[in-house]
Amino acid sequence: MLFGREISVKEKENEYGKGFFKKLSIDLTNEIPDVKSFSVTNLHYIKWFYELYSNAENLPQVGVNSNQRIFNIPWGHNKLIIDKCKNNPDKALFFVRETVENNWS
Repeated sequence: MLFGREISVKEKENEYGKGFFKKLSIDLTNEIPDVKSFSVTNLHYIKWFYELYSNAENLPQVGVNSNQRIFNIPWGHNKLIIDKCKNNPDKALFFVRETVENNWS
């Protein structure tokens, strides 16, 4: 989540319309050419992931490490949850919990 936080902070420091995500994508791809996860779209999702869960009221719950659960499901599942639950961490955590408990893949 640290990477998402850094993206969120740096985006706020940059002027709107300056192509921040495109420049970041190019820079990361050039710096780490073996990693294929730095598309503009994926960088947005990394930022949204951080923003969705960074202030979640139910992290962590007694007896359950919900923070770890969000990392135990596939990235594609997290992207779907982000799409459906933006700005609603409780709803997102419900779907994360259901995904883990029902072994949805």
